Amino acid sequence: MNLEGVIDVKNPNKNITYENVCEKLEELKEIKNLKGLVLRINSPGGSALVSEKIYKKLKKLTVPIYVSMGDVCASGGYYIATTGKKLFANNFTLTGSIGVVMMYPEVTGTMKKLDINLEGFGKGAGFDMLNPFEKLGEDSKEKLIHNMNEVYGEFKEHVMVARGMNDEELEKIAQGRVWLGSEAKNINLVDEIGTLEDCIKSMANDLKLDKYKVQIVELTQTLKETLSDIKMPFVSEEIREKVEFLQGNINQVLYYESDFEL
Repeated sequence: MNLEGVIDVKNPNKNITYENVCEKLEELKEIKNLKGLVLRINSPGGSALVSEKIYKKLKKLTVPIYVSMGDVCASGGYYIATTGKKLFANNFTLTGSIGVVMMYPEVTGTMKKLDINLEGFGKGAGFDMLNPFEKLGEDSKEKLIHNMNEVYGEFKEHVMVARGMNDEELEKIAQGRVWLGSEAKNINLVDEIGTLEDCIKSMANDLKLDKYKVQIVELTQTLKETLSDIKMPFVSEEIREKVEFLQGNINQVLYYESDFEL
């Protein structure tokens, strides 16, 4: 199964969503004598919520999962990869990036420049968390940081279980750090350096399959998704994708990748 693109909540166009993954997993039920699933993941990450939902869905499968990483399998992409029994990467795959970040819009500076004053009325200590026209209070900031730490801890827990690490060992290589595939193997984030074909052969060998057939499952767009791709013909593809990503992930926790040095 090929998983490529940003892991997104509301914008399934050309990206990985929970819905299109579920759709393809349903197709697997129609494959007779299914022995295993190879995930080909090429993703820089995205929504923490969607990553977790896909993770849980994959964990329900009764066949073994092996993972072949593409150019990038980081943050949320690596989160999904932890469902794999064995992980393969290329030498120059970018992987790891075990960390979280949240985007929060705050436009008080812009409003001041435009000489616009707003008065808001609300009840409750967290009212400012939903209002981009108000600066976050300290209590709200602490709440958001607490939530991110909770998600970070859950991410690390999946990695520790999958890779047989303790928290101290993992923390040394986590915190959003990105690793090349060759480095990732040395620190136990992946099992082997190899291609997709190597990954498939390894699964067949481990399952003692002398003869086997590989069936490719691609994530496809629905008609609704295809139509939404062409509804803004005069906006460049790059700008449209960035706007859709921001719209779909405001106030959402995201897995992220940090800067790294070779």
